[in-house]
Amino acid sequence: MGYCPQFDSIPQYMTPKEVLSMFSLIRGIPRKQIEDVTCDMAKELKLTEHFKKKINSCSGGTKRKVSACIALLGNPLVVFLDDPTTGIDPESRRKLWDMISWLRTAGSTVVLTSHSMEECEALCTNLAIMANGQLQYLGSAQYLKNKYGQVYILSIKIKESPLKHTSDMASIEAYVLDKFPGAVLEEKYRCYVTYSIVPSDIPISKIFGLMERAREQLMIEDYSLGQVTLDRVFLNLDKMQS
Repeated sequence: MGYCPQFDSIPQYMTPKEVLSMFSLIRGIPRKQIEDVTCDMAKELKLTEHFKKKINSCSGGTKRKVSACIALLGNPLVVFLDDPTTGIDPESRRKLWDMISWLRTAGSTVVLTSHSMEECEALCTNLAIMANGQLQYLGSAQYLKNKYGQVYILSIKIKESPLKHTSDMASIEAYVLDKFPGAVLEEKYRCYVTYSIVPSDIPISKIFGLMERAREQLMIEDYSLGQVTLDRVFLNLDKMQS
C-alpha cells in the first residue's frame, strides 16, 4: 500500500535520494534497479537538482514531490493520496498526474482526496462528495454534471467597436433573454458576457442554431456553449454544508 499524507512526514536530515532509496528497499525493489527507478522519478518531477540537498532545506513543493514519489514506489496495489499536488508547480503536477494515471491503468486502486476539481476530473473514474460528514454523492464526473449541474454555460465575445460597444452589448443581452427565458447573467466584462442557461425543453442543437443566427445579426465575434464545470457542481452541492 502506498500513502501520501496531507502533511509531509519525511526524515528531515536525509536527502530526497536517500529517502527514496530507503523506501525502495522497504518496497522490495531490487538493489540494482533502485538507482534507475529513483533517478527516473526525480527526472520526471524535476527533483534532480534537489536530489542531494537535505530535506529540511527544500521547499514545500519539493517535499510534496518526495512524499508523492514515496507513495508510488514499487507500483503498490492500493494508493491513498491526500492532496498530493499541493504546492507543486504546474509542469510537475501534470507529470505526477500522468504517473498516477499510468498506475491506475496498470490495475492499481487509487483513492484520492483533493480540493482541485481539475485534478479530480483528470484522474478519477468515480467521484464521491462529502457534506456534513457523510457521503452524499457517488458517480462519474459526467454523471454528477448531468444530475446536479443541469445548466449550460454560454460565453459570448462581441466584436471590438468602441463607438457602439454599449448598444452592441445591450442588443446581445436582449437577444439572449428573449430566446432563452430564465437565462442568468453570470459575468460581464468589457467585450465578454457569460450566461447560465437551463436547457428545459430546448435541445442543444436549437441553442447552436439560435446563436449562429445571432452571429449573423449581431456583433458577435465568437461564442462557446458547454456543460457546467465540475467546480460549479461542487459549489452547488457544498451549499448543503451546515
